[in-house]
Amino acid sequence: NTNLEIIDYLIDKMNADINCSDRNHRTMLHWACRFDNVVLVKKLMKWKISYAMTDIEQKSALDIAKKYNNRDCI
Repeated sequence: NTNLEIIDYLIDKMNADINCSDRNHRTMLHWACRFDNVVLVKKLMKWKISYAMTDIEQKSALDIAKKYNNRDCI
């Protein structure tokens, strides 16, 4: 579940790295596109997240959105 208030706090107050990734090199943007979370995608783009980063399968967040046919994220 995405808690936007917590994400806002971590980014705005704690200077969290929005481009950090998990062990599969997936960023918050990858996961937001996977689960069609358009609100989070818009926030991440506003915060200048790197949308060109790829995961261990060389898939970008856009590739993930296309794979799951999440048109609003595309």
